[in-house]
Amino acid sequence: MAFVVKYTYVRPNTDVEFPRVSDYDSDFDTTRRQGYTDNSINLDFDLSGDELTLVSTLTAPDEAAWNSYRSSVEGGSEYAAIESSIQSDLTARGISANYTTKDGDDAEVTVWSN
Repeated sequence: MAFVVKYTYVRPNTDVEFPRVSDYDSDFDTTRRQGYTDNSINLDFDLSGDELTLVSTLTAPDEAAWNSYRSSVEGGSEYAAIESSIQSDLTARGISANYTTKDGDDAEVTVWSN
C-alpha cells in the first residue's frame, strides 16, 4: 500500500520565494533525487492558483521503500545541516510549513509544522 509524504508551504505573498534544496547544496539535491528513483518514489508539486501554497508530495510504494530512502539519503549529518538551514529560512521568510505522512488508508499524521 502506498506511503505518502506531503510538505505544504504557505508564503505570505508571491514576492517571497520558496526555498529549494538545490539552493543549499546542489550535489545533495542530485543525490536526493537519485534516491527517489532508486526507491521508486514519485515527486509531484502543486502550486495553488494564487501561488501562495506549494504542496510537494512524495509517494513511495510502501513505508519500507520510504524508510530505505531515508536511511540511505537522509541519514547523514549533511541532510541535518541542510534541513536546519531550510527551517531557519522558512521562519525568516514568514513561510508556514506542515509535514504529514499517510500510510495507505490510514489517517494522515502530522509529523511537524512550524
